[in-house]
Amino acid sequence: MYCIKNVEIRCEETGVGEEIHCIHTFSLTSRSGVKMISKPYEDKSEAESVLEDVMALGISPENYHYTTKKVKLKKGNSIILTSENTIPNEEEANLVIEELVAELAGECEDPEGFHLIEHILLRPKSKNFKLMEVCLHDCDCPCEEDIYSFRASIILPHWPNHFDNMAYRSYFEKKLVEEAPAHLQLKVCWVSNEKLREFETSYKRWIEEHARFKKDGQNPTTYQEANDRLLEILAKLNSVYPKATLHDCEESDADKNPVMLGKTILGTQNL
Repeated sequence: MYCIKNVEIRCEETGVGEEIHCIHTFSLTSRSGVKMISKPYEDKSEAESVLEDVMALGISPENYHYTTKKVKLKKGNSIILTSENTIPNEEEANLVIEELVAELAGECEDPEGFHLIEHILLRPKSKNFKLMEVCLHDCDCPCEEDIYSFRASIILPHWPNHFDNMAYRSYFEKKLVEEAPAHLQLKVCWVSNEKLREFETSYKRWIEEHARFKKDGQNPTTYQEANDRLLEILAKLNSVYPKATLHDCEESDADKNPVMLGKTILGTQNL
């Protein structure tokens, strides 16, 4: 469901005296993890215009250049995207460019879907495997002592229009609980495009290593690495909520996008 073209222009708030200003930036990340970042823009419309240029120019290899150990996308003489990390040589830079061109030229798959993973499949196969995070102190529920049995995680993209509607999310989550077996506890995460990329990359590798391990058991080390990495990703997944605005009691109104616990966020922290 991840697509490099699902780009969100982010606002990074900065204080200038007593005023708060918004600096707009965006980034693109290939499936292999190469991140291309934009310059900061004070005007969101300018950032949106540059993003359109990126989508148009990014499908042509001749618009990329490798200088100062970084890959850069240019429009004329202006640099509009730069790789976040250095790339050691021109050969690897050309591979990065090929990957970016292929992904930008491709079509995005339908993002309206979800991933379901049962925790019991992630249980350790030896003492070398990492364990899932578990609550051992001051826990309200004895079930916290076993994070594997009767547990499952559901991962969905947050950005399709109705997925970002809190009423729809509540309806969908209710349906998941109704349709799941009664003894199963679900964790539902509505994640960002970047977190979805990290999850899908790790999940694909885990599926491949798990299948090999079930077939002949000849890959204990690589299977352990894939399992540990997937556990690490699952522990860091957070739901993305719509941004809300604080109001005083007199101004508070459901139509003014008020802060609601478990349904909105304050600020622009990247999740």
